[in-house]
Amino acid sequence: MESTSRGTDFIHVSQRLRLHGTDGGTITLLHTMRIAITPEGTVRVDTESSSLACD
Repeated sequence: MESTSRGTDFIHVSQRLRLHGTDGGTITLLHTMRIAITPEGTVRVDTESSSLACD
């Protein structure tokens, strides 16, 4: 997903990794980043988060 605000472009990246165990349980890792690209060409990570869930 990409959006523009005041000349700055934002790219949203989400990755999900799900592992299944032999006992039927699962582990899910979710990692999300929002990358900003300014009109001057500067690239920076605007926000970043991770979460881990065990079921």
